[in-house]
Amino acid sequence: MPNIIIPLLDICNILCLLILGILLCTIGFSGFLSEKNNMILFLISNEIFLLGLILGFVSVGELYQDPVGQLFALVILVVAAIETAVILVLFLVFYREMSSWNFDLNAIISQKGFSADE
Repeated sequence: MPNIIIPLLDICNILCLLILGILLCTIGFSGFLSEKNNMILFLISNEIFLLGLILGFVSVGELYQDPVGQLFALVILVVAAIETAVILVLFLVFYREMSSWNFDLNAIISQKGFSADE
């Protein structure tokens, strides 16, 4: 009798990781869409979404025994690190300007002399 149980367990674990990645993407994307006032939560939602993508790419690559998923995950990690550095610099500039972490685009536009109704 061939030993078929071990590969099935591996596939089940990989599929569980893929489902977890999809769940993380969904949580991150919903937080990305719903959070419009707090910049920190906006950034955290974006990072959760990217981590879900990374987990999905790695698990699909492992499912098909292809290292391209890990290569995509590495590229996403590099892009996320650069994006986080740029956004943190923008946060600091925004905080110096507004003295608050909460942002409202209409309030910023009206404070600078532009009208949102035009």
